[in-house]
Amino acid sequence: MSGKLDERGATRVYELGREATVAFVLAITTHAAALGAGVAPGPHTPSGAIPSYLKASASKGPGGHRSKKPGARDGHEGHHRPPPKVDRTQEVQDLKLCPDCKNPVLPARKRRRRTVEDMPQSTKVEAVEYVIPQHWCAGRRPRPC
Repeated sequence: MSGKLDERGATRVYELGREATVAFVLAITTHAAALGAGVAPGPHTPSGAIPSYLKASASKGPGGHRSKKPGARDGHEGHHRPPPKVDRTQEVQDLKLCPDCKNPVLPARKRRRRTVEDMPQSTKVEAVEYVIPQHWCAGRRPRPC
């Protein structure tokens, strides 16, 4: 046989009798379980043929944790991009109604800031800081609008 079982081969196994059929099915089941458990891949198995859940993670060390802490070493200054110089600040209007349920919203308790760098057709980059109010819907208490 060539490793593939066709109808003719299955019929031959069946004609050999009950014991041969049971032995054949048990052998196939054992082989399928070994493939599912990751026992079958050997040293010459291509990495593409091994399921990803059987491969060791390259980015994690022993115990499934990162092998290296992110950031600069202790005592060394970190490297980051400096924040942009804000050219103008624009206030976003307060909400009156919740956009989903149309109920009135509570007054904004705090405001968050987001700086967006815009690159218009001219060569100068403009940085706009938006001050965005955070409202809370009275109808859906824990959810912000």
